[in-house]
Amino acid sequence: MKSQNVSSKPIKHLVSQTSQLTDVNQRTETVKSKVIFYEFSVPPKPLDLSGAIDIDALVAEFESLSPQNSEAITKGRQWVADTFYVDTSIAKLRLERGLSQAELARQARTSQSYIARLEQGKVDPQISTVQKIAAVLGVSIEVFVQALFTETNP
Repeated sequence: MKSQNVSSKPIKHLVSQTSQLTDVNQRTETVKSKVIFYEFSVPPKPLDLSGAIDIDALVAEFESLSPQNSEAITKGRQWVADTFYVDTSIAKLRLERGLSQAELARQARTSQSYIARLEQGKVDPQISTVQKIAAVLGVSIEVFVQALFTETNP
């Protein structure tokens, strides 16, 4: 998707001359009214900062250098799960397996942003998605569903 300049001014106005209204008795009436739709531009992507390094890319690069590095990062994620998460949550289950959001997403055939929203409680997953993610995490569907309803903050 191409980013556009942000503007608080509407790009387009559409005005309807009449609207159809339906009441609970299924009668319809034609009533004159104006309906206005506003369409706004999409915010641009964040600017590239010179010299900035994407942390996910850095960790992936570090992991790829050697099996020892990969194992150390996995152990670090497990330590975070054990140290900072009390209740079982999706994030804790993921970290206990030593997985990043991106790696869990890859194995479950979804996106990293979806995993992030899932961990934040912002999406209701379909049962097929629950099955795939639970399988990758090595837990039952019941454990996964229970984790969905757990506080998301460590």
